[in-house]
Amino acid sequence: MLLHAWLDSRRCFDELMAALPERMHVLAFDRRGHEVRDFADDMRAFMDAVGLPVAVLVGASSGGYVAQRVAVDDPGRTLALALRLLDIPTGP
Repeated sequence: MLLHAWLDSRRCFDELMAALPERMHVLAFDRRGHEVRDFADDMRAFMDAVGLPVAVLVGASSGGYVAQRVAVDDPGRTLALALRLLDIPTGP
């Protein structure tokens, strides 16, 4: 499951998804709003709808917060986390 940042969409993963081997089953969907819990709930509902009991969660920037929320709230559905948080400059 690919989880995008707040101001992005699932389309930000198009190049990545095209480059992955066909044997990998990768899903991404657009999140609603800016609430971490809402998107985490939506993600679990999406997993249920497509019959996906567990997944590796890949979070880009704020999508990483959502991935962590799902892993904490529902650890049995999380195989692994891959997080890419934004680099925040700390000074000049």
